[in-house]
Amino acid sequence: GGAGCIPSFGGEDPRVGEEAILHAVKSAALEASADFVIIDTGAGYNRAVNVGADLCDIALVVTGQMPVALRSAEATVGRLYDMGVEDIRLIINSFDAQGVIDEQRKGLFGVIDESRAPLLGVIPYDYNLMLTHERLLPRGNDAECAFSNIAKRLCGENVPIFSGMKRMRKLKNKICL
Repeated sequence: GGAGCIPSFGGEDPRVGEEAILHAVKSAALEASADFVIIDTGAGYNRAVNVGADLCDIALVVTGQMPVALRSAEATVGRLYDMGVEDIRLIINSFDAQGVIDEQRKGLFGVIDESRAPLLGVIPYDYNLMLTHERLLPRGNDAECAFSNIAKRLCGENVPIFSGMKRMRKLKNKICL
């Protein structure tokens, strides 16, 4: 099978009912023989979260270390649990390890505690990731490795949280506060 990606419902037409969206997503996934369908619902409360909750086996909540992002993640996790979603996992995006060391950002455990969801993966802040995607640098940076680790975990592999990320592994004791 392949992988499917459904774009964000950001500016959804209020005339389109959730049932129609559910049907469209299911049809597209079947047509593509997708193993996974990722629905990017964006932050906050919107109809796409309802659709995603109705369709998902696993909900991935993506957050950063900023207080507003953590409040949003906690609210989203609570809403998903209230909607009956039992398997909710956390991805921390653009994790600023130096900010933790400088005591300007929450550490790994602090983010997990505030979000109230089990950790699936950590994407380290990496300016080079943008350059890699713009094809200005070769592939193989820590952030790219983190995406690969998350994909492996979703497929059932037991992968250590910072596997393949030398810098993050070295900083592990300083950033897991």
